[in-house]
Amino acid sequence: MSEEKRAESTLADELRELGKQLGLALRAAWESEERQQMEKELGEGLKDLGKQIEQAMASAKTSPQTQKVKEQMGRVVETARQSEAVQEMREGVASGLRELNEELRKLVEKMQQRQGPAGGEPPASGSPPDQEGAAKQ
Repeated sequence: MSEEKRAESTLADELRELGKQLGLALRAAWESEERQQMEKELGEGLKDLGKQIEQAMASAKTSPQTQKVKEQMGRVVETARQSEAVQEMREGVASGLRELNEELRKLVEKMQQRQGPAGGEPPASGSPPDQEGAAKQ
């Protein structure tokens, strides 16, 4: 065999051997007691963390502070609802008064038209005479 072929063969053999050794090292590491112990500790740690989170959530649900916050939020919501109801009532009353005023205005106009020239000139402001007099008092 020539030197060149022997070098190629040796290089290929060494690469195969390297791959074999890496595989054995990885398998040994995977099967090692330390890795198994770390995996076990990690699993237990995660379980403990989950339990602590559950306990914290349960504690938060029953804590006086949480109850107080719930009550305060309930009052805030109720106040908001009441103020909305009050606002709706105001708008309803204002709308009703607006309609009533419009109907009274129409009634006054009809009454003034019936009086005609014999009843005298209609007031300049468009209000009945006794309303103007009442406003001056």
